[in-house]
Amino acid sequence: MDNNIPEIEELIKQFSKLPGLGPKSAKRIILKLINNKENMVKPLAQSLAKVYKNVVRCIECGNLKMIDKVCICSSDIKYEKICVVENLADMWVIESANIYKGHYHILGGTLNSNENFEKKKSFN
Repeated sequence: MDNNIPEIEELIKQFSKLPGLGPKSAKRIILKLINNKENMVKPLAQSLAKVYKNVVRCIECGNLKMIDKVCICSSDIKYEKICVVENLADMWVIESANIYKGHYHILGGTLNSNENFEKKKSFN
């Protein structure tokens, strides 16, 4: 940025970490936010603060839940199926397609089998 304002540079850096956003897209988003402080920045900051304070991952299934509420996996609704997915985005896609009714278990990532094989090999 031409003005070299550290706070804006930090925002660009943080927004650029989001999937699908590079520095140019981050700059456009930040410019939009700055030009609409009252209508966009304040509500966004409040929403982010609420999520940070109140939303956690369930230790049983990996889904998101409110910190003071019971997770859906502990509800009275009983399904005989469980769908294991890599991440929340996968679950959201399946949910939006309305092709599955049951519980989910979100792994939160995958393991690189080659990495694990190399580690086992090095112990021998």
